[in-house]
Amino acid sequence: MMQALRWGFLGLFLYGLWAGMLGGALLALLMWALICYATGVFAAQDAAYNSSKAAARPITTPTSDALDKHECECMADRF
Repeated sequence: MMQALRWGFLGLFLYGLWAGMLGGALLALLMWALICYATGVFAAQDAAYNSSKAAARPITTPTSDALDKHECECMADRF
């Protein structure tokens, strides 16, 4: 998705140059640079999160087991 956004804004920049709309071309170029920067930041954050112990989730029991254990009102037999 980020790759498509990069190509889209680069295309808008080139179109703005071709059409003579320099303000729009400059905005598209700034957005392209922001997306390139954000891609690197997001990749670094994802790598840091994936290598942390907070990302590892303990194996949990299914919800039905937890309801049976606590004998919740919704699991009670009404007959």
